[in-house]
Amino acid sequence: MKKSKTKKTAAWLNLSVMSALTVTAMFSPVAASAALNDTKDNVAAEAADEEFDLLKLTDQQAAPFLAKAKEAFQAKNISLPESGYKARNYGSKKDNTLTVVWRSETNMKDKAYVAEFEGIDAEKGTGTLKTVKVINRPGSFEEELTEKQAGPFIEQAKEALKAKNIALPASGYKMSSSSRTYDDVLESVQITWRPDAGQKEGKYYSVRFADVDLEKGTGKIDDVYVDIYDELIALEEEDEKDKQEAREQEKDLLKLTDKQAAPFLAKAKEALQVEKIELPKSGYKVTHSGSKKDKTLQVLWSAEEQSKGYVVHFVDVDVEKGTATVKSAKVINELGVVMRDLPQEQTAPFIEKAKEAMKAKNFTPSESAYEISATGVTVDDVLQFIDVYWYPNGNPSAKYKVNFTDVNLEKGTGTVEDVIEYKR
Repeated sequence: MKKSKTKKTAAWLNLSVMSALTVTAMFSPVAASAALNDTKDNVAAEAADEEFDLLKLTDQQAAPFLAKAKEAFQAKNISLPESGYKARNYGSKKDNTLTVVWRSETNMKDKAYVAEFEGIDAEKGTGTLKTVKVINRPGSFEEELTEKQAGPFIEQAKEALKAKNIALPASGYKMSSSSRTYDDVLESVQITWRPDAGQKEGKYYSVRFADVDLEKGTGKIDDVYVDIYDELIALEEEDEKDKQEAREQEKDLLKLTDKQAAPFLAKAKEALQVEKIELPKSGYKVTHSGSKKDKTLQVLWSAEEQSKGYVVHFVDVDVEKGTATVKSAKVINELGVVMRDLPQEQTAPFIEKAKEAMKAKNFTPSESAYEISATGVTVDDVLQFIDVYWYPNGNPSAKYKVNFTDVNLEKGTGTVEDVIEYKR
């Protein structure tokens, strides 16, 4: 089994939880595919490439593409939701492509509306609309196959193992079958044999099919491998832990009815007035979310095509009484995850610390052969971490990266979280 989780992946997942609106920020089929199919080193390298190839338009640049996408949906008699959805855009500088996605602000399982452009010119606001579509189940899903669906793939999997001189045990193993879909598209089928329940040792036999047609029972063999079962137990336990945490988060989510939310909206408006923050009179929609366990609540005003937001945080929330204590009320100039190069005067102490961390790992690249730069990542205006990169001269792909967390720009302090060499 190829383990796909990296600290980079985990960092972005954590950011998506922290941000008011970033659950939709990294909506990339390319990234998801890489995380599923590549080794840890390749995932890290491709993640770095993708970061710097990422095309993110300003609200002004995105406006003509949003307008064209809306027209295309209307031409297909597809109605975009009038409320509860927010548009995001991402693309590739290298490929001159852009994707615009409307997704629910409150429920990741709701439908998504996608428009894809190619041959774009961000400055001119031009491009060719390739497709518009509705995704009924956004994200990745793994589901068990029926006995009828699995039958032909089981036979093909046995033949594939036999062709590689891999003999399945005659007994003591159970077979399972599953399909994986991503954004409504069937990506693969997996047939596996593993030791019966209760066994802690043995081998794990797996065959993965791509280009699958479930009705015809056909597919292209994409991978055949055998792994040590005890290593897989640890991975599966880790995956189950992640799933359990996700279930707990969903269970802990505080959802208010309009009637329950009313007193908190009134208090939020008052809190903003106290801070002399004036809410826009139109164009903004209000959403709210919180934690039952922590008794916290966040009220947010945001607009579909604006980066600015207005947020009020409450603690000691009592939903039944409609009471709470205002913790903060502020303006967020850039909602979501924003990544940008930092000024040299701010990055100097981090670059020096990064050099020390590199040296501790026996990485000593010649300074004359590399360009060093630092990138900061903010979530809702708050700096979360800094990455220092080493780029070989004339090469846009980084060779080394040092990641800092617990960052204080003014003091020039931070904790070295990771030192990575990208192997290509």
